[in-house]
Amino acid sequence: METAFVGSACGDNGRLGTRWQCGTSVKGVCGHVQKRRHDVGRTTTSRSTLVMSTVLEQMMEGLKKLARLPAMSGSSKAGSSNEVRRVCVIGASGKVGQRVVRLLEENKGLQVVAAARPGSLESKGVLASLSVESPLLTLADVDVTDKASVVALIKKHDPDCVVWVAGSRSPQDVDANGLKTLVDALIEHSGKFRASLTNSSRMLFDFNRAGDVSKFSPLDDVIMGGRSQSALRQISVGERSSRVGVFSGVVTTENNGGFCQIRAANLGGINLTGYDGLELRVRGDGKRYKINLKNSMEPEFVFQVSFDTVKSTEWQTIRLPFETFLPSRRGNLAFSNDGSSKMYSDTLDVSKIMSCALVHSKFDEGGMTSASFEEGSFALEIESIRAFKKVTPRVVVLSSAAVTRPFWTEDEKRAYASAANIPIVALNPGNILGFKLQGEDFVRQSGLPYCIVRPTGLNDETQMARSRLIFSQGDRTVGRINRDDVARVLGTVVLSKEATYKTFEVETNATRAIQLAEELERDLQALSFDSHQKMYPEA
Repeated sequence: METAFVGSACGDNGRLGTRWQCGTSVKGVCGHVQKRRHDVGRTTTSRSTLVMSTVLEQMMEGLKKLARLPAMSGSSKAGSSNEVRRVCVIGASGKVGQRVVRLLEENKGLQVVAAARPGSLESKGVLASLSVESPLLTLADVDVTDKASVVALIKKHDPDCVVWVAGSRSPQDVDANGLKTLVDALIEHSGKFRASLTNSSRMLFDFNRAGDVSKFSPLDDVIMGGRSQSALRQISVGERSSRVGVFSGVVTTENNGGFCQIRAANLGGINLTGYDGLELRVRGDGKRYKINLKNSMEPEFVFQVSFDTVKSTEWQTIRLPFETFLPSRRGNLAFSNDGSSKMYSDTLDVSKIMSCALVHSKFDEGGMTSASFEEGSFALEIESIRAFKKVTPRVVVLSSAAVTRPFWTEDEKRAYASAANIPIVALNPGNILGFKLQGEDFVRQSGLPYCIVRPTGLNDETQMARSRLIFSQGDRTVGRINRDDVARVLGTVVLSKEATYKTFEVETNATRAIQLAEELERDLQALSFDSHQKMYPEA
């Protein structure tokens, strides 16, 4: 089982995430939090060694948090965007939907389409609460269970972003199939949504092509007297016999070794100006890997970041922002020693990428021994490596906390009893949580830029509005949130590049005031990108 301690360095309660965590690495509200592996119920003979190692890892992560790396040279600017002009709110007659429409109306640069079931806007008295005379507000009918109705809505209003807040009397028809109908209609009938599938990334290495595989050569610890061995080769996968690369070998610490590496050198200075990170499509073995980039051919100096994989038949999409690549010299972090206020000696220049390497090593990027490292064989299948741009979400989905909990193992239910035993999980009427999870999967698998928001219990009576927003990932959160604050989150992520390709839970702390906009943006940035597109268990 994958376990990550998710918490805030600001004093908020920690959260514990497991295999239901969508991302591969976890960041707390104030920055990075080191991820570790843990098997529930497992005993170990080297507990003190593991504890000491992980404590040291956390200390190193704390040093990294003291100073955020500045934006990489040439990377695109994060934050709000001018890409969104017209937002369609589906489910506008509901309690949250009305609030979202009113909030978006306050943004004078946005056109808002308030869409709901035919007649529901009038019958629920919604019109009185909206600025129906505003030229920037349009009312529309839509039946999300009828594809023709959804297609007509998309064609007529041509939105840049869709916010899904549809309530459900039939979970399967709305929460699951309705979302699938929506994403299918957007891809089939909206050129701008279809273009968003590809126009925010650039292919660097396609391992279906033999020529790209041949660019990589092994550079293992044998150069230092070690005995590890690795290679990159092509294999056929799937019914269509498509080809991918597999980085595999055997790593050993004999003769002071402990790493395997495949490197594409002499790339000639690839210019990735305008891009924000690397996107890897992989199928792993549960082990940790690193990726190294170089701006020059200076020996033993790289920019690197680590990522974890999950042993599964499912493919993962790993997104690694350039700002997380740390300078390393001879295996250790390269700190600044010039008397300046900056923490690190160098920052990555994305306009001049000279080499790219994949590494499996006993060392993490800080130069310390990884607590998760094990000697022996390894294999990482790689479909592609791309550069990606941060973009605002095209689809924003209001889901719910607890959607994964009906599918927890008995060990998970015992370990996280306070989260597993809440009434909605015990009752799960009509499998509503399962259908919401299926709907999430349809969105994640669509390829469209998205954000999925999972609020905890909605409570407008005892939970004050404009309270501190607490974000977490892993579906362990038990809490409450006012609908006004849910709407505020949805309205924020519509214009935030930091929210895209992320699934997260949100609750509020009523003893503290809500964050300022800049702080809220940092909190969204600190959340991990999703790497798993499918979470609903196979039958």
